[in-house]
Amino acid sequence: MLGSRAALCCARVVPGIFFDEGWMECGPHNIYADFYKYINDKTERKDPGAYTMLNPGSPIASSYEDTMDTLLIFELSYEAYTQSYKGNNWPNKDPRKIWHIVYNVPASAIDEVAKLAKERGAGIIQITNDIMPNPYDNLPDDSYMQAHLAAVGGGSVPSADTHAWPSDKGSAGAVASLVVAHGEYSSAALLWNAASNAVGYHVYDKGILVAGVPSDMTSITIGGVPPGTAHTFTVTAVGSGGTTGPSSPSASTTTMSLPGGKPVTQASASILGSMTTIKADILVPYAFLCIYIWDSLECDFQENPGWPINYKATPKTLHRYTGDPLPEGSTAAPWKWTNITDIVVDTTGYTYTWTLPLGTSTTDTSKFVVQAQGYGPYINVFDPAPDDYDCKGSGLCGGRLPIC
Repeated sequence: MLGSRAALCCARVVPGIFFDEGWMECGPHNIYADFYKYINDKTERKDPGAYTMLNPGSPIASSYEDTMDTLLIFELSYEAYTQSYKGNNWPNKDPRKIWHIVYNVPASAIDEVAKLAKERGAGIIQITNDIMPNPYDNLPDDSYMQAHLAAVGGGSVPSADTHAWPSDKGSAGAVASLVVAHGEYSSAALLWNAASNAVGYHVYDKGILVAGVPSDMTSITIGGVPPGTAHTFTVTAVGSGGTTGPSSPSASTTTMSLPGGKPVTQASASILGSMTTIKADILVPYAFLCIYIWDSLECDFQENPGWPINYKATPKTLHRYTGDPLPEGSTAAPWKWTNITDIVVDTTGYTYTWTLPLGTSTTDTSKFVVQAQGYGPYINVFDPAPDDYDCKGSGLCGGRLPIC
């Protein structure tokens, strides 16, 4: 579980929150479902009327019915919706509890999809003719949207009543002990003893509230903390009416410092026959990781100003660049890729290993970039490094590439 340090800077009232990539399992004694309900209750206590949505993207257990205002349980293509649909195995009390997103829907099938959604108990339906890999990057044209609007009945989104703290549990006791179980570059794992009459726990860092969890959780990993910084944590139990009990003893730790200040290190490639293995140590969490492989990026960009990258590897798929040739004088290469094959990325500790079905007979795989972004600081790690090139005298020295 991650304690969030994010803050909304520009709004005093939160109208709603979309919780993406949600769990589907209830967990032991419904711990995961209870955690989402705790988050929802806290959100709606702070901002009454806020609309909350959870996206597991697939059918979900009945223990989640009252965790959020709406559950997004289908997010696939028209083909999947009409040929292999699977829904929840429990009836929902309010159709607006269930949301379906269906992409790659031809205009002629909008009415069909809207009718299926109603039959399947989904009170919220989003239909688009956009396609993978990103079916949300383009809006359908006006005639499509008008047909979509005509196919659904309209209405309002649900919003649960504000959830007050329980009032029948009594005063919360003290948290007797707190330890830092382990620390990393950007996180610290905490563990404490349960307190009497607790309905939840608040976690503080140097007196500032950084996380809250329900009463059946007595551990948490606080993430998103800067590497190489000192922290002093305390925990208090929350009792009846939201009042807090005595503070725990403090527990201190210092997160590890990044080597050379770099969150991605030790990038290397090894080639054996028709296979290439690329490794890198990823020291902080990232939402997106990509490997890019190029043929040449030395001092020939003026003579060959096209996109120099031939392949892209995500943690799941190897892609080949298939952009059209550039018009004369242009350097704006189109972003166009074709899926080649599925791949598996092995993770051991901090080390990520991409095993790619590419060798010297296909392309020169010794030149690559590890790109990391989302959550952690954006970074491109080149091998060989741009500093290895000496392009003095090239027209590139005006600042287009840092290789002079």
